[in-house]
Amino acid sequence: MSRFDAKYFQRLLKRLYNTGIRLKLKKLLKVFLSPAYFYRTEAKSTACAKEILNLQEQLDFARENCDKIRGHSKPIKVLLLINTAGTLNCFKEVYELMLSDSDFLPSIIAVPLYKENNELDAYTYKQLISSLAEQNISYTEGISEDLKTPLDLLSLSPDYVFYLDPYMQTYAKHQRADFMSLFARVCYIPYGYMMLDNLNNSSDTGYYNRYFHNLCWRIFCESPWHLEQFKKYQRKAGRNVLYLGYPKNASIAFNCVTDSYWKKIKQNFKKIIIWAPHWTISDIYSNCKSGNFDRYCKDMLDMAKRTRDVFFALRPHPNLRNGVISTGFMSGAEFDEYISVWNSNHNAACYIGNDYQQMFSVCDALILDSISFIAEFVPYNKPGLYLERRDRTKLNEFGNRMLERYEKAYDFRDIERFVDEVTLEDDVSCNKITDGHLLNNDAVANICNYLKQQ
Repeated sequence: MSRFDAKYFQRLLKRLYNTGIRLKLKKLLKVFLSPAYFYRTEAKSTACAKEILNLQEQLDFARENCDKIRGHSKPIKVLLLINTAGTLNCFKEVYELMLSDSDFLPSIIAVPLYKENNELDAYTYKQLISSLAEQNISYTEGISEDLKTPLDLLSLSPDYVFYLDPYMQTYAKHQRADFMSLFARVCYIPYGYMMLDNLNNSSDTGYYNRYFHNLCWRIFCESPWHLEQFKKYQRKAGRNVLYLGYPKNASIAFNCVTDSYWKKIKQNFKKIIIWAPHWTISDIYSNCKSGNFDRYCKDMLDMAKRTRDVFFALRPHPNLRNGVISTGFMSGAEFDEYISVWNSNHNAACYIGNDYQQMFSVCDALILDSISFIAEFVPYNKPGLYLERRDRTKLNEFGNRMLERYEKAYDFRDIERFVDEVTLEDDVSCNKITDGHLLNNDAVANICNYLKQQ
């Protein structure tokens, strides 16, 4: 490094560490992370949040210029934070490619999920750990064995920290994006397609303009349509958002029934039908009303018992158990018993693994009221039935375009009719991929190469 560059570098470091930007941010975040403000981080319009964002931009500017001279650590240290078993497939391809590249040192961190009352969700965390262990995936536990002390992510000295969702209140205080952004570049790959029509898109709580979205260093969004929404509604007007393909769908074309479990199921049953209930039953979540599990769970179980030549794969949303408990529809023990009874049938099983593309590849049809699956299942070009409800939250333009591919059910008779039709149909060929705009097999490589170039 030349003498001029060395002096320039020192000035940048002084600006980054000694001008008070970082200290101001830490002071504000201390207030912001206090119990009184813990669930108000989405209120970007508050003076506190606005000041944090302004200071964050100054910090980003200084860090960007420092990195241009200093460069990344070698190898580049990347933390991929996962808090539910069903979301690993968003990161799996990214992790595996980085693992094979000497320029990267990736780590999967299994972090705990916190409920609205700041209570750790031990059930979901244990489910996540079990899923990772079963798949023989190397990971680091994000909390102590007694579930009391969250892992200090700073001890891992990350260059990048990747998140799957924008809901910072579900993370431990010092594992949250606003805190980690002081020390590393925060990146975001959405765990699913945003399909809801948030009428308040440009407000403080609108999906594309959350505090989280504005503090991210980069958002690797799920489609070109979503990129345009960020440009339209976000405070930063999409300056920190890129579309390089969606990693979650990068392996669709290659996922044609490699799992021996699903191969065996396919051989033993005439048809395989997936039921994917969403967690938003009743009025549990005002921003999204989609779930029908409370309406159909008994009828679906009865149908599985009497339709012996069809295999029914139950794929619940990761938050469904919390949903039925919060609404009082079932207790935790009652829900667990329901799953146990479901699994006791020779032609039914509940599957919570992350590689549900295997199910999509092998199945003959999908029954759903979930959100992201509407788009994720379309490329397989197989029959789908969407379970409607009168007060369903409206979908956005992208979501409605995807939903046009599905039949609709308004009561259980419609479900029975759909199952009968699927049972009588000829076999659906595996992976008859359509809608190439939903696929981008270069997505993972594109993201990794982009990080190398920074």
